[in-house]
Amino acid sequence: MLIVFLDCLVIKVRDNGRVINKSLYFALAVNIDGYKELLGMWISPDEGAKFWLSVLTEIHNHGVHMMRNSVAFVPWQQRK
Repeated sequence: MLIVFLDCLVIKVRDNGRVINKSLYFALAVNIDGYKELLGMWISPDEGAKFWLSVLTEIHNHGVHMMRNSVAFVPWQQRK
């Protein structure tokens, strides 16, 4: 990934018959070829530094996108 954008939007959701605000966190990456990849979306009752830390930790531990992009350069017979 060349660039990673992190942002949070406050959205209104219906919860038990009433409308409340929740925070929608998302991580968007732009790779070297200029294509955008959505790394993930998370919902929380409010925005805060502790939740951002959990989002970044999850992205760091996940690593699937890096593996998926790397596998594209491996011959089909050797992918297993």
